[in-house]
Amino acid sequence: FSNHKQLFFTFALSFLSIFTITYGQTNPERIAIQKLDKIKNFWDNNNQDSAYQLALQLQKEASLNALDHIEAKSNYYIGRYHQNIGSLDSSIYYLKNSNLQFIKVNDTLKTGMTSFLIGVSYTYLGEIDSSLNHYKIGKQWLEHTNDSVWNSTCNNYISITYFELGNYPLSLKYCLQSLDYLKTSHNKTAIGNTYNTIGNIYRKMHEPQKEEQAYLNAISILEQIPLNYELGMTYNNISEIYLDKGEIEKGFEFLEKAKNCYEKMEYPLGMCSYFSVISHYYFYKNPPQYDKVIELSKKSIEIASEYKDPRQYADAAHYLGRALLYSKQINEAEKVLLKAIKTASEHSLINEKANISGVLSDLYQKKNQFKKALKYNKQFYQLKDSLYDAEKVKEFTSLDLKYQFEQKQFNDSLKNALEKTSLSLQYDTEIKTQSLQKKFLLIISILLIGFAFFLLLVSIKRKKINTTLAAKNTIIGKQNEEIQKALMELQKLDEFKQTFINMLVHDLKNPLNALVNIDVFPTEKERLAITKHNSNQMHNLVLNMLDISRAEN
Repeated sequence: FSNHKQLFFTFALSFLSIFTITYGQTNPERIAIQKLDKIKNFWDNNNQDSAYQLALQLQKEASLNALDHIEAKSNYYIGRYHQNIGSLDSSIYYLKNSNLQFIKVNDTLKTGMTSFLIGVSYTYLGEIDSSLNHYKIGKQWLEHTNDSVWNSTCNNYISITYFELGNYPLSLKYCLQSLDYLKTSHNKTAIGNTYNTIGNIYRKMHEPQKEEQAYLNAISILEQIPLNYELGMTYNNISEIYLDKGEIEKGFEFLEKAKNCYEKMEYPLGMCSYFSVISHYYFYKNPPQYDKVIELSKKSIEIASEYKDPRQYADAAHYLGRALLYSKQINEAEKVLLKAIKTASEHSLINEKANISGVLSDLYQKKNQFKKALKYNKQFYQLKDSLYDAEKVKEFTSLDLKYQFEQKQFNDSLKNALEKTSLSLQYDTEIKTQSLQKKFLLIISILLIGFAFFLLLVSIKRKKINTTLAAKNTIIGKQNEEIQKALMELQKLDEFKQTFINMLVHDLKNPLNALVNIDVFPTEKERLAITKHNSNQMHNLVLNMLDISRAEN
């Protein structure tokens, strides 16, 4: 009995020692996990300030105790907090630290999430290249996980970024990938919203049938969900299709549905889209009702300003500026458009900036401020992706193609000349070196004493080679100067050509506008007079273009 008692006591003491050691080692980690749970609860309950303070404290404790996974999550919450309050540089700093720590502990999902969130911060900063790069890195990590929601979200943001850059095929590609992930998640709101985005992409790609079908798919899914503003946005979009097709009653029916949806959801920003579609309708109505466009656009601007939505603001200001311009309120239009283009530039809104630039170009042309008109005209063409395709370039000018061909020939000639010169120098050097080597071996075989003489000969020969090379380098330098002058002349020629062509195109637009709107003039006599005048003007412009072409030939 005594032996059993002693054995039991020894066993109990050993177990207590092991438990104490184990508990002592894991105690900091257990406390950290409890704090992490608290932070998550604070965050989920929108008490972000408390979550942030506790995350700062936990981050220091985790760093001291080398708890990498805990430190990574603490940095993650700190980064998210800074992102939410708009402190984007701090957000990127903490999220990058978190990202590196998640890589270290092999947490694939969190690595992908943090890479994606870094991209979001860069998007808010307007650094599109950096944001796109981090989205793609996040996508690569997330593809190795089974989390369909995060995979879908990351693909969706890549799609939106390419949409903003005007690369609609790539935007569609990633949007469809997002949809594939969503189909396994049963998230009807996200699926419907993605179909709506696909419809927007098809609109930019000028495929109305596919656009309409995408919106109808979105509506069929979103109507299954009670009270969601995404349904209102889809109603809004499809109404624009029907209004463009001339199905006015059907278009306004969907617009009314959109309005009811926004009102039930208490979503005022939705009304900006609602007013935008109606503004578009009145603007292109025959005859246009600019007073209606001005009224609706001002309402939209008021809402967008109150809720700080730069995209809705820029879009509404674009319509307002155009309506004011065509209503001959030019100074007022200028104020609106300059403020709008500043907003679009600050928030990297490429499409909106392009549209506003086009209107500003027209405005300054009417004010006879041709330098400003040309500036915004160039900006418009640089931003508008559709003007970069081959057909448009050919349509506007054959001179540009000829210039590019001549420029290529010039560059090829320069490249060949430099290569030939380099090969010639190399060949000469090799021949002379071989000759010197033969002489050297011959002198060594005949007489060792001639070694000193040989060194002197080599020195002289090298000096001659250096002199030859220096002379040839001087010739090449002069050739380079001539080449640079030629390049500058070509650049000046190109700038002159672009300016001239843009002005001719705009000059052609004015008589065309008069002919298109000929119905405005009430009498046949006035219409004939206007037609004759503008036809003569266009004829003269075309003759000028032909004269330029003949002169160039």
